[in-house]
Amino acid sequence: MSVQARQLIGLMRAVARLALPASDQLAYLASIGVGDLADELALDLDDYKASLQADLGLTPGELGRLEAIDGLLVELTEASDESLWRTRGLVEDERWERIRQLAREFLFMQGQ
Repeated sequence: MSVQARQLIGLMRAVARLALPASDQLAYLASIGVGDLADELALDLDDYKASLQADLGLTPGELGRLEAIDGLLVELTEASDESLWRTRGLVEDERWERIRQLAREFLFMQGQ
């Protein structure tokens, strides 16, 4: 398997976790032993951001969705409010819902 294929698979998995309903995201976070600390979801995507410079065959629309997701995650970080990265924020903050929507759109564009 090529490096690009592995990068794309990792990116798809990270985006798929961002597309999950909040309850499933919380279950995933608990399963990896971080409680309700949602920054793990952002870190997963961050691990693959550098690979976006590689030719992964993404369309401008797909790249736009990823950039929008990243922008919202930056907004959450800059808010300096830890509660945005815990259960309440993940469930109630409209930016998390927008991230989930953008992630679903990206996956739909990928045919997932």
